[in-house]
Amino acid sequence: MPLHIIDHPLSKVLISQLRDVNTGGESFRIAARKITQLLMIEATHDLPLKKGQVSTPLEETDSYKLAQGITLVPIIRAGISMVEPALDLFPSAVVGYVGLERDEET
Repeated sequence: MPLHIIDHPLSKVLISQLRDVNTGGESFRIAARKITQLLMIEATHDLPLKKGQVSTPLEETDSYKLAQGITLVPIIRAGISMVEPALDLFPSAVVGYVGLERDEET
């Protein structure tokens, strides 16, 4: 899988807020929510679309819908906080969970 680096100025500002020891809890959550939405927009850049038509007040025009449904599977703990902002962008997404437990002996 190719590596994609998000080099958007807003992402740099938000990551700086997340890293700053002086960032309070509320500011951290807001920055995390915004960076999640930026990540989701970048990660879904190549999703296939289904073309259709829509009636506007003036005329018919092209419309687009996602060709397939989206399933979000957060990696438990940190990923849980990313579900809600992702659902803001994709409200019809299905959410699944995978729970893993480390075996200390192996």
